Amino acid sequence: MNLFASAAHDGSAAAVSSQRAIDSGAVISIKHVGHVFRTKGRRVQALLETDLQVSDREFLTIVGPSGCGKSTLMNLIVGLFPASSGEILYRGQRHIGVNRAIGYVTQADNLYPWRTLRKNIEFPLELRGVSASQRRERSEHLIHSVGLAGL
Repeated sequence: MNLFASAAHDGSAAAVSSQRAIDSGAVISIKHVGHVFRTKGRRVQALLETDLQVSDREFLTIVGPSGCGKSTLMNLIVGLFPASSGEILYRGQRHIGVNRAIGYVTQADNLYPWRTLRKNIEFPLELRGVSASQRRERSEHLIHSVGLAGL
């Protein structure tokens, strides 16, 4: 996939585009998505019309200069706030609110330093009320799958 993110000439917005057509079978489909923030009486175009698709088992990196809309796009995809325009589909369906089936890793450190690796991994499951034994089993699997067992 050939992706790019770029700031507009005034540095106020970004566009992310894919070189292939949007596929209705994609896990995540972003169609003509834009987002505007209103801050201090100003309208800020954070994201221009953006088209993107993410297929099953695809690993994707979005790169661009600070302030170009990368985090805005990720927050829209997971449903932290709605897009100002366009549509975002998860497995072909619109999703209202936070989509717990999607996760992403930010560039900022979001771990709780007072928790162990295992407890940081288990925290979202704890919030959902998953039992301690299930949390332990799932975190153990994740720790092993990324090669961190024993560290």
